[in-house]
Amino acid sequence: ALALPFFDDFTTPLEGMPKVLNWLPSGGAYVSNRLALLPLTRGTATLDGLKANGQSYSGAITSSYNTLDSLTSQPIDLSGLTTSSQVFLSFAWQSGSIVSVPNRNSSSTPVRLELFVKTNTGVWESKWTAPSTGLRTSFRQQVIDLNVAKYLHGAFQFMFVATGNAASNSDNWSVDYVLLNSGRMPGRTDTTLVDLATRAGLLARNPPDGL
Repeated sequence: ALALPFFDDFTTPLEGMPKVLNWLPSGGAYVSNRLALLPLTRGTATLDGLKANGQSYSGAITSSYNTLDSLTSQPIDLSGLTTSSQVFLSFAWQSGSIVSVPNRNSSSTPVRLELFVKTNTGVWESKWTAPSTGLRTSFRQQVIDLNVAKYLHGAFQFMFVATGNAASNSDNWSVDYVLLNSGRMPGRTDTTLVDLATRAGLLARNPPDGL
C-alpha cells in the first residue's frame, strides 16, 4: 500500500493511461492536455463515454444511460491514523469538455460524477456526487472529510465513477489536483498549491524577442 501523502496533478504521462504508481490500470480514464476546458495546469484525467478501444460503452446508436469510465486509486495505508488526524481528500473537477456540454441529470437520464471510498470491511461507499446541470463548468475544488474510523485502515482506496450516455461521448468529466493527506486544515484553506506552469510546450512561429 502507498504511504501518505497521495498526490497527482496528471502532468504525466503527457497522454495516455493514468500512472500505475497511483492508479489501478483499468477503468478507462484518460490523461491528456486536450479534453478539459481551461485546466488549472497541463494535464487532467478525463472520464467519458468511450472505452479504451474508442468504442462507446453500449456499442449501440440509441441513447442509453449507464456507468462509463472510472478511476481507482492504488491501496493507501491509513492504518495508525485516528479520527483526530485531520485526514482529508481534495480534488478539482469539471463537468463537460472542450467540445461537449453534458446532458442534464434526471431520474431517466442519470448523468453524474461520483466518489466512492472503501471501508475497513471492503465495502465501496458512496461519499460524494455531482449531478450534471446540463452546463459546462469551470474547475471546482471539493474537500472530503475522511476522519471516520471505518476509512482509516491499511488498504484504503477511493474511486471516481462517471455515469452518462453510454451510446455516445457526450458526457465528460475531468479530475485534477488530487491530494490525500493527514494533518490538513478543514475546509479549503490548503487546496491552493504552489505550482509552476508553462504553455505546455506550445511554440509560436515567430516568438517575441527574448523567448
